[in-house]
Amino acid sequence: MIAVVPVIMLLILILMVLFPEGIGQGSESFPDGTGQGAGVVGQAAPGLQGGTVTRTSVSTPVAGGAFNAQAEAADPNAAAVLQQTEAPETAAPEAAAPETAALQGAGDQAGAADPNAEPALSQNQIAEEEGQPMPAEQAMPEHQTAGAAPQAAIPIQKLRLSADRDDMILCDTLQITAEVYPPDASDPGLLWTSDDETVARVDQNGLVTAVGGGHAVITAIASSGVHTDFGIDVSSRKKRMTVSVSTEMLENNSVGRKWQYEYYVNGRPADQVREIIVSRGDRVTVGSTITENDRSPDIGAAEGTYTVDDDGFEQGFVMRQEITVLEDTPPNKGNAALFVVTYNFLDAVQ
Repeated sequence: MIAVVPVIMLLILILMVLFPEGIGQGSESFPDGTGQGAGVVGQAAPGLQGGTVTRTSVSTPVAGGAFNAQAEAADPNAAAVLQQTEAPETAAPEAAAPETAALQGAGDQAGAADPNAEPALSQNQIAEEEGQPMPAEQAMPEHQTAGAAPQAAIPIQKLRLSADRDDMILCDTLQITAEVYPPDASDPGLLWTSDDETVARVDQNGLVTAVGGGHAVITAIASSGVHTDFGIDVSSRKKRMTVSVSTEMLENNSVGRKWQYEYYVNGRPADQVREIIVSRGDRVTVGSTITENDRSPDIGAAEGTYTVDDDGFEQGFVMRQEITVLEDTPPNKGNAALFVVTYNFLDAVQ
């Protein structure tokens, strides 16, 4: 009798090794209240046909295959069914057979989510793991590195305006220079305005033109709202005028073919006098000399003076000279060439 006890114990140990999951699982309680069903494989419980079935699948690894416990609830008398699904021994424990995976998906939709399930990957994470480019709508711009924030705009915080003077005369121009702070402002552009355009106009480069007597305030405004003023006084007693000279030959009776022209404005060569400043009552003097180019040159000259009146000051003026050159050597001695020289004095700014 004593020798039989070790044999029985050895048999029990062998059974425990061969069926580690089967020992002590045969008395589980089921909805039908019978307490039966332990070890029932591939058989339908009595009274199961014809009812509504709700499936919840839980996968448990066992030696030689995957063992799925499925609870099928139809009516209060429905029995439970245990179904075994074979799977390769080399499969990963967490990888369920296709049928089991389908049942698990149905269970997830019924609200029985697996708390150990990994969170779903985003579209970008899937693309990154598979070595594929991110979708176009989510791709990072080429000029922006990952994680880099967009560069913030740098507004103008201070303006400084400067010019070589702050007084002007009619038809005068003045360039105002603007300095912005900080120098690396994102939008350095400025809006230029004048509070009285009958006195001074300003373009969008800060160039001021005086058009009437009085005081005007030029303002530069930054996109940030910062603005600075520059006051200008315009005198209406003086005006800047341009000077141009032209010559026309009206007649040439075999006097000469080549000529040399010299023009003077207020005693200075006209090619050096592009502009003059005049006031009402000023005297403007012009002089012209025309010379024949040959071995015995013939010369004609004229001089004239104009006193600037109101009309000349407001609208500009013109001075004309008629110059006659006489031939003084035979055989054409006494013949003449007639020229008209015109000096135009116009507002420097129209």
